[in-house]
Amino acid sequence: MRKCENDSLDHPELNLCPECGSYFAGDSNVCPICGAVCPESFRAGNREPKKARYKENPFMANRGSTRVTFVAWYYSWWFIVLMLIFMPLVGIVLLITSPHKTSLKVGLAAAGAAYMVLMNFGVGTMINNSIRQMLDKPIDTKMTWEEYTSACTPTDAETFYRSPGTYQNQYVKLEVAVKEKILDAEAYYNKESCPEYYVCTARAYHDASPETEAPFEILVRDCASLRREGDRQQNFIAGDVINVYGEGAGNVSFYDMEGIMHSAPCIHMAYAYLAAESNDNIR
Repeated sequence: MRKCENDSLDHPELNLCPECGSYFAGDSNVCPICGAVCPESFRAGNREPKKARYKENPFMANRGSTRVTFVAWYYSWWFIVLMLIFMPLVGIVLLITSPHKTSLKVGLAAAGAAYMVLMNFGVGTMINNSIRQMLDKPIDTKMTWEEYTSACTPTDAETFYRSPGTYQNQYVKLEVAVKEKILDAEAYYNKESCPEYYVCTARAYHDASPETEAPFEILVRDCASLRREGDRQQNFIAGDVINVYGEGAGNVSFYDMEGIMHSAPCIHMAYAYLAAESNDNIR
């Protein structure tokens, strides 16, 4: 006895031929296709509906028929997941309005909302700041004072100012005059390392007068706090002429706490001392 192959198309209101699986109407108990006799239990009204082979869902409701249910591409799972990661608010809206199961939508929407809150107000900010601090290594902290200062090449400030890219990531020694001390506002509020800068001016190498201020403005990022434990960090005031040992950082731009933008060649300071002092004073 051959059963109907497509259980999802069962019609209890029709007679079912037990031999060929054909449905037919009428009071006759003989199949018009194969001529087999239809038992009373296979007659219309006497049969129980067959169970579907798969659970009903919005995408499979019409699987057994020739009708096709189309779902917009932006309701596809891959797109919704991408939106939940990169644009959580958009992803949540798409998820709620999609034809997917309610329980699944609620769970993913809650996860997306939690992710959005954490990334904007909590753990996400802390993680981002930690990663930035790990990647931000402005100076070499493994070398000793003798090793570091020996590696630095004395360079006149005018040359450093005119070709900052040439000295990027290079060990240099500069003599500059302190103009003022400022804070990088973004670095300060993000709790990044070394947000303090000295705005300095330098005398041109051909200028023999120490009191003459040249227009070569150089930013000195104070990274001395990153040195090994026990080194003495110094604070300088306007007018101090200092010798700076550090690493070139190219051109740097940022806004200070008063909203003023600063853009100039920069050196990451590892060691510095007053030009009138002995080098032994900062060991």
